[in-house]
Amino acid sequence: MEERFSDLLLILLIGESRIRVAKTLTIEEKPFSWEVSALVSVTTVIIVVCSLVVYNLAFATVNQNGRQLVITKASFLPEVNGHYSLSLITENQGEQTAALALKLQNQTFLAHSDAFTNPVISRGETASYNSKIASVGHFDGSSGTVLVTNSASLNSTTLSVEFAFQYMSLAPDNQMILGKGASSGNSFYFFDYRALGVLNDFVVYVNNTRYDQQLGDIFALNSWYDVIFVLDGSSIDAYVNGSLVQSWQRAIKFEANNNDLMIGSCVCGGYYFNGSIAFVRYYNRALTAAEATSNYEHSESPVQDGLAMWLSFNSILNGNYVDLSGKGNVGIPTGGINQESPIVRGLVYTVTVIGTNEKGFVYSTSKDLIAGL
Repeated sequence: MEERFSDLLLILLIGESRIRVAKTLTIEEKPFSWEVSALVSVTTVIIVVCSLVVYNLAFATVNQNGRQLVITKASFLPEVNGHYSLSLITENQGEQTAALALKLQNQTFLAHSDAFTNPVISRGETASYNSKIASVGHFDGSSGTVLVTNSASLNSTTLSVEFAFQYMSLAPDNQMILGKGASSGNSFYFFDYRALGVLNDFVVYVNNTRYDQQLGDIFALNSWYDVIFVLDGSSIDAYVNGSLVQSWQRAIKFEANNNDLMIGSCVCGGYYFNGSIAFVRYYNRALTAAEATSNYEHSESPVQDGLAMWLSFNSILNGNYVDLSGKGNVGIPTGGINQESPIVRGLVYTVTVIGTNEKGFVYSTSKDLIAGL
């Protein structure tokens, strides 16, 4: 009996249903069954898994109790000029100190994190937030254009182009968000042409050879996105909201041209953009994945190394969009572009307060607010 029990234990531990050696085993005069063996094995696995789940839940609960932020008060109200101000109070009800940041509609460029009165709070402390939501440039889809005069700083062989935008409509059918040059020679541009089945395509021409990098139909109407294209000489990478979404192996470099940089339309004429743009940045080098994420997470303080142009559509001087990089690549608007608030009265917006503890662990709390009348 002892020997038979040892054999049975060995079979249960191995758990292989494909064992070809048959044995006739009995325990208390009952014939051994593979169904019974499988049931015992599965039950054992379930018990182990459940134990792990319970352990993980308990572990998560303990950690969450140590890191807890609460939005105790919040409002989203218009000012006399039609723009909106976001105000809130957040309290640290956890055990760990939290460094605060903020997102509106999952975007940092809409609301600046440096508006916290107390950006680092310990247990029991509160921080107030009050910031006006920056205006953006709304392009009418028929005449709006921003021209940046050609310069050497906009003709680097490796480059990164970043822009925050939203589509308001899919009409006209062909829309150009930005580009330098047309479809020939040496150029690059990002456009959408649905009648031709070209959906959100970043095109690079090198000595009349065309390279297409289509993102597809991934952008919802009336939703904001931070997009970065990086050309580093070996690949072209696309980041959306700080995450790498596609990469194409391309052993190419931009060979420069004499064209102006156009935003909202094509240098060839037409292709007008129907939507809004918050900012456009040009780097004369390839951003790393970590830098792309950092720019999304900290849009008000982007990476400075290699920054050759930073047009903020909230910053206007003498009728032109200011180049915050200091390189003098100002944006000259013409046609149908209006400075508008990105907030629509009566719609619901999600505000998220993000906490980071001393060890770098990140946690957050969110609240839905209606844009007041």
